[in-house]
Amino acid sequence: IQLSLMVLLAAFFDFLDGAIARKLGVASPIGKELDSLADMVTFGLVPALMVFQLLETTQSPFPLFALMIALASAWRLAKFNVDTEQTTYFKGLATPANTLFFIGLWTLHFSSAGKAMQAFAEILQSQWFYYLIIPIFSFLLVCNLPMFSAKIKGWKSKEAYWLYGLILLSVAWISIFGFFGFSISILTYIVLSLLKFFLKM
Repeated sequence: IQLSLMVLLAAFFDFLDGAIARKLGVASPIGKELDSLADMVTFGLVPALMVFQLLETTQSPFPLFALMIALASAWRLAKFNVDTEQTTYFKGLATPANTLFFIGLWTLHFSSAGKAMQAFAEILQSQWFYYLIIPIFSFLLVCNLPMFSAKIKGWKSKEAYWLYGLILLSVAWISIFGFFGFSISILTYIVLSLLKFFLKM
C-alpha cells in the first residue's frame, strides 16, 4: 500500500511539474530530459518490477517477461520527446496511466480482497493472465492510437465532456473497489478513447 501511495503521489506531481515550470518561467530542455528520466524510473521500471514480483508469486518460469513493460515505456517516452503533435492528446497510453493500471493489480494481489473482488484476485494467481496483459499494455504504450488527455482546449469543449465522464466513472470505481478501481479506471479510459476515436467526436 505504501509503495502504491508513493507512486500515486509521483503521478500527481508529474501532472503538475510541467505547468508549474512554465508558470514560473523555468522550463528548459534539460528539465524536459530530466523529467523523462524520472518518468522512466517511476512509470517504467517500477511497474515492470511490480509485475516481475507478481509473476514470481505465480511460480512463473519467465518473470523477466515483465521487463517488456520497461522497454515499451522507454520507447514511448523517447517518442513523446520528439513528437510535436501530442499537445492536446496522446498517441498511445501514457506511462503514468499504464502504471496506475498495474498498481491496482499489484495492490489487490498483496492485500486482503473482499468478497466483491475475490474473483478478480483469483485471476491474478494465473501466470497466463500476465502473459496476456503484458504484451497488450506494452503495445498500447508504443502504438499511435489517439487517447484524450487533460490538456483540453476549453472546459466546455467536446474533449472536456469525455474527461468529465472519465473522472466521474473513476471516482465511482475507486469508491467501490479501492486501489483496484485504478485498474478499472484505466480500462475505462482506454475504452472511452477508442469510442472517441472511432466515433470521431
